[in-house]
Amino acid sequence: MGFVGGAAGAVFAVWIIFFDQSNLMDWGTALADLSKQRAEKQFYEREISRIRQQLRELQSNRDSLEKFAREQYYYLEDGEVIFIVEENKR
Repeated sequence: MGFVGGAAGAVFAVWIIFFDQSNLMDWGTALADLSKQRAEKQFYEREISRIRQQLRELQSNRDSLEKFAREQYYYLEDGEVIFIVEENKR
């Protein structure tokens, strides 16, 4: 009976690990996915915080707004000419 009980236990273990509806393989995949999503959440929370700070600065300081517009969107006033110089990275 020891061999039969051991074989049944082995079959049960294989069933739980690979074939059950909530098997261990799926749990491992879900845990890895959860970890990845938590890291992404932290990244986006930091980005939101950074962008909110930048928005507050742009709304409260006209010079910052003008600097941002010039750097990001190449804003220029009437009669101005802008030259864009890029460094050659090798």
